[in-house]
Amino acid sequence: MNLEAIAGWLQTKNCGTVGESLFVTEMPEDCREGTLLIGNYRGTPIDHYMPGYYVAVFRTIIRGEDYESAKALANRVKSALNSHAGYELPGLSVKQCLVMNLPRVYRKSVGGFWEFEFDSEIVFIDEIA
Repeated sequence: MNLEAIAGWLQTKNCGTVGESLFVTEMPEDCREGTLLIGNYRGTPIDHYMPGYYVAVFRTIIRGEDYESAKALANRVKSALNSHAGYELPGLSVKQCLVMNLPRVYRKSVGGFWEFEFDSEIVFIDEIA
């Protein structure tokens, strides 16, 4: 799935800057506050009866030095992603993106950062695939 397009969407919603605080698949260790989009372990299922139409799940991980600011960023990203109406992105037509759980927090990492995580289910037509 085209998580780069989703990262670009989040940038337009003032949730960070792609390559600086918005990342796909891997977040640099030295990033002190950022958002990571990552697919699930199963990948994007293919429905052979509906070519080009997909339903997938992806994870969003928010990192921050301060608990409250990381939680606020997680909620801002969650609100930007969550849409019954969908949205059009370059190469990707999102029909619906629904956040599946409230951001869950993990204890501070070895690096001293707070991390929040939530899952989203997305229905889309990938115009690049």
